[in-house]
Amino acid sequence: MKEKSGFLLYIDLLGYKDILNKNNSEEDERLKSVLKHITEVYLNLNFTLAFGQCYNKKKMFQRFFSDNFLFVYESDRENISDLRNLMFVASYIQYQFLLTGILTRGAITYGTIYYTDNLVYGLDLIKVVEMEQSHKEPSVVVDDQFRTLFENDKMIFTNTVDLFMVQPSSAPDLNGCIEGIKKYINNLNKSYVDGPVLDKINWVIEKVNDYFGKKQKVQYELKSETKYFLVEKE
Repeated sequence: MKEKSGFLLYIDLLGYKDILNKNNSEEDERLKSVLKHITEVYLNLNFTLAFGQCYNKKKMFQRFFSDNFLFVYESDRENISDLRNLMFVASYIQYQFLLTGILTRGAITYGTIYYTDNLVYGLDLIKVVEMEQSHKEPSVVVDDQFRTLFENDKMIFTNTVDLFMVQPSSAPDLNGCIEGIKKYINNLNKSYVDGPVLDKINWVIEKVNDYFGKKQKVQYELKSETKYFLVEKE
C-alpha cells in the first residue's frame, strides 16, 4: 500500500445523474467529448500554468470516476505556494466546466491518502468529500485550517476559490460564461426542477453579474414563463 501526503482537491459535477438521464444520444456524445477533452488536455495544462516551473508531475496523484475528480499534490502543510497554485487550478477547472454548461462543487484540504492501483482510501479523503457535500453553493471551499498560514504570510484568506480566472473587462469571456449558463438552463427545461437547483444557478448568475457587470455595464437574471431563460436586466 502506497501513501501520499499533500494538498487534496476534490471536485464533483453537480446534477450529473440528471444530465445523463435527460440527454439524448447526440447530447450524450457531446458530454463524453467534453469530459474527454477536459481530462486529457485542460487538467494537465491547468497544473502546468498554475505551478509553472515548480510543477513536478511525480508529486501529482489523480483519480477520476464518472463525476468525481480527486487530486493530491505532494507537499508540506506549510507550503503556501503549492496551496495557492492548487487553488488556481480549482478556479480553472470550475471555469472550464461552466463554459460547457456544467456546475461544479469541491473542497481543498491537507492530508494523507493510501492507495493501490485499484483502491484509494483514508480519513482525509472522507474529510474532503464531506467538506464538498456540506455546502450548498457551486463553489470550491478551502479548509479554514489554512487561515493562519495566509495571515502569517500577510495575505488575505478566503474560504472559497475564485470562480473566474479571466479579466472582468473581457467581453469574449463574459459571453462564454453566458453561453455556458444558457446550456445549463437548457438542461433544466427538460423536466421539473426544485428550489435548491434554481438557487445554485442563480448564485452563479449573481457571481457573473458581480464580476463582469461593473466593467461591461450589463446584468443578467433568470426568468420563468413556460420555461426558464436568461435575460439582461432592465
